[in-house]
Amino acid sequence: MDVEDHGGGPGRGTVEAGLAQPLLGNPIISSVFEPGSVMKAVTLSAALEEGVATPDTVLKVNGHIEAGDRVVTDAHDHAPIDWTVTGILAKSSNVGTIMLAREVGDEKLEHYLRAFGLGDTTGIELPGESAGILQDSDDWSGVRAANVAIGQGVSVTTLQMASIYQAIANDGVRIEPRIVDAVTRPDGRVREAPDPERTRVISESTAEQMAYMLEAVVGDGGTAPLGEIEGFRVAGKTGTAQRANPECNCYEGGGYVTTFVGFAPADDPQYVVAVDLERPTSDAEGGQVAAPVFADIMRYALTADGVVPSGAARPDFVLTAP
Repeated sequence: MDVEDHGGGPGRGTVEAGLAQPLLGNPIISSVFEPGSVMKAVTLSAALEEGVATPDTVLKVNGHIEAGDRVVTDAHDHAPIDWTVTGILAKSSNVGTIMLAREVGDEKLEHYLRAFGLGDTTGIELPGESAGILQDSDDWSGVRAANVAIGQGVSVTTLQMASIYQAIANDGVRIEPRIVDAVTRPDGRVREAPDPERTRVISESTAEQMAYMLEAVVGDGGTAPLGEIEGFRVAGKTGTAQRANPECNCYEGGGYVTTFVGFAPADDPQYVVAVDLERPTSDAEGGQVAAPVFADIMRYALTADGVVPSGAARPDFVLTAP
């Protein structure tokens, strides 16, 4: 089953002098933001594809790690934990992800980021699309390399973010998103739109392993149990990223973007849903606020399309070494 994501959607409105003013742009393709931990799916895909690790590989993960002249921590500092790679993703460990990224190497990580579509437009037939921002790895500092691996220091559009998960759901093949299926001429003749370009980003085996690990995120012990949908298996990832504050060219006072991107059913993907919420005054995590929105939208899509659950049980996941 080819899983495609489709851009479009209404633009957000703004309020000025008590009146709603339409925003003529489309933020889904034109507004960029730092996505946070949803980008860990790319880093771990690279680690699996390059043979650096498997889902069951165990790493002793500290609560913090040095990166250039900075120290990057997990959401909460902790004593060393023997996490599996599946556990690193399910728990959204910054430190574990950076450890794997260093094994992959900056140049190869950049290769996978670009292969998944970052730093370039998707080719969707809509005006004003942004390519996002992805710096060449030759220019990454120590702290930038660490940040990119966990979804900071790189900017994406919502559509690009959805496209990453579409590729994983589609056995590792990224399909350029399209909104036009066919054009009907005034005389009634129909011209089919050309097939979108397909690019293999990761192997089918790596995509299957990633889907397995992404299911652990919504499973017991993961960061997004609120992303579950009764009767269906769900795969996805949370993200909580600081927003840049243009007033100081820093993060302080910029607030947060919370995200959740996923696909369902995990054992036979039909839909990809990407949610990003700008929360300038809250640091609530993606699993708390974005995952429930994802679940509501995905539940509606599956029900409206008459998708029937397979009945297959979700796998058991090993998050820490026995």
